Amino acid sequence: MRAWFTRAAQVACAHSQPDILAPGRGGQNTLLILSYIRALYSLNMKDTTTINITQIATLIGVVLSFVVGSAGLWIGIRNSRKTIFINSITASRIKYVQDLRNNIAEFCGLFFRYNLLLKDDPKLSTEKLKILESSDKLKYLIMLYLNPEDKDWDKTIIQLIDDIRASMDQNPTDKINELIKITQYLLKLEWEGAKRESQKGILSKKEKDKLYKKYFKLYQKAILKGGTIK
Repeated sequence: MRAWFTRAAQVACAHSQPDILAPGRGGQNTLLILSYIRALYSLNMKDTTTINITQIATLIGVVLSFVVGSAGLWIGIRNSRKTIFINSITASRIKYVQDLRNNIAEFCGLFFRYNLLLKDDPKLSTEKLKILESSDKLKYLIMLYLNPEDKDWDKTIIQLIDDIRASMDQNPTDKINELIKITQYLLKLEWEGAKRESQKGILSKKEKDKLYKKYFKLYQKAILKGGTIK
């Protein structure tokens, strides 16, 4: 028995290529498999009578170890890529929430400032022109963050922004308050979606629709009651 293993090892080493033995280029399991196969092939099966069940079981074990190890590696790589993708989406949503919130806050603040200046002096001044110029820029910037095909959240926000800009010489407080309110619920929706995706992965369409409808109903109730998000 020992003689057979000695001869098998000698033949395997004689036929082994340098790249197989290189670190990270196949691993110990691959080398063992090739050694067994090459040994059997080179000996032309002359010593097959000496191969017993233990040796066959050893070879099968090596093969199974290689298969299991390869499957584990593949699953690990796939899960790693999925995690990186989810983290990227989550980070993008968080940035979207922050940017939209900052732009709408600045947009509303400009009109409050403009309304105060208008009360002091109804004439158009340099400062008022700068405020109107900045508000127009923010108006279109905010619209670019929104989906024109969304019939609930985004359509309502776009309409409110247009209404506020059109009533610049009047008191836009009510429209601004409504814009702030719907933005609060939209950002809460986006934040909840990002949080769930970071915990369980990309949400299904059914889960997204359920979350969408939940927060839009909360917004509608708040509008009727005149409340704010908690």
